[in-house]
Amino acid sequence: MNNRSVRVMYDFQIFVRQKFGGISRYFQQLIATAAVLDVDYTPLIRSYLSQNHYIREDDICRNAVLMSFLMDPKFAWAFESKFKGKLAIFSAINKLLLTPSLLFEDYDTLHPTYYDPYLLKFKGKKELVITVYDMIHEIYPQYFNRRDKSAEHKRRLLAAADKIIAISENTKRDVLRFYPQIPEQKIKVIYLGTSDFQGSADPLIKLPERYLLFVGNRDVYKNFALLLQAIAPLLQKQSDLYLVCAGGGKFNNEELFLIERLDVKDKVIHYYAGDSDLAHFYKKATCFIFPSLYEGFGIPVLESFACGCPAVLSSVSSLPEVAGDGAAYFDPKDEASIFKTVCEVVTSEKLRRELVSKGCRRLKEFSKEKMAMETLALYRS
Repeated sequence: MNNRSVRVMYDFQIFVRQKFGGISRYFQQLIATAAVLDVDYTPLIRSYLSQNHYIREDDICRNAVLMSFLMDPKFAWAFESKFKGKLAIFSAINKLLLTPSLLFEDYDTLHPTYYDPYLLKFKGKKELVITVYDMIHEIYPQYFNRRDKSAEHKRRLLAAADKIIAISENTKRDVLRFYPQIPEQKIKVIYLGTSDFQGSADPLIKLPERYLLFVGNRDVYKNFALLLQAIAPLLQKQSDLYLVCAGGGKFNNEELFLIERLDVKDKVIHYYAGDSDLAHFYKKATCFIFPSLYEGFGIPVLESFACGCPAVLSSVSSLPEVAGDGAAYFDPKDEASIFKTVCEVVTSEKLRRELVSKGCRRLKEFSKEKMAMETLALYRS
């Protein structure tokens, strides 16, 4: 590696927002992997109040945190409490405590972990790097509360950034579509990498023998309702086939009503699943289904590949770019297309074996080492 030292400041934002989640895991993997690859790289994580599991459990990340109350048992009640405004209060405290670091610490590059533009007033001559995870707020603004300022905040940061990381070519195209004034050469596509996706060999969760797997949150753009409508006849026809939803919170009233209306109440099961359980869910599944209308990258696709689980995906946004020939695809807005593709995979063991084999080969295109090396080169550029 280039031996010019580089000191990078990462702020608190995503580590307060997420206990588990794709963006916080991205930063944990980036920081930990880059530190192993390059002794001249120094990460500085400034997140004083945080609920994040990944940086708590990772030795390199934990050592990069200054003066943290990071998941300290004495403060567990605060992180677990449901009081309104918790995120705003924790963010305000973090901003206050972060100010001396931004003003006086020795660092070259500022890499905020989300889109709050509060730190622009501290930028000075420091290099600013922004990672764009997706453009969902711009493409589907109707799915977000009017008070959500993510799109406006992102716009301000992108305008001020020295370099922009897009996590897929599709995301880069979307950035340029919404912000054509941004010079294309300022944007670098750096794919996410796979983690060592290991879970407990046999967690104490009794799963059905045959099930379709849906992972993560079920926000409107995740297209869960249409998926459920499309596969309900298949669940009804095959008495031993179930739909398992891992994570994403319990079913809300609308989802419960839909499940009842479709007469699949006994065939759709929700489990609270941590990262240590997820690998087991993938490995046991008949197939993994990802019907999302939009993804900036799609980490669950790589997780399914890593666990030898056949992937059945939406044919839009970044998913074909990431999965290549390692998945079966459907039109996410066409109920008949979803039903047909899922049926083909469920009923053909040969097709499932082919998808697993191709997914395994495709997985080799993505590594956290490659992601870290390309990001280090960008910091130094």
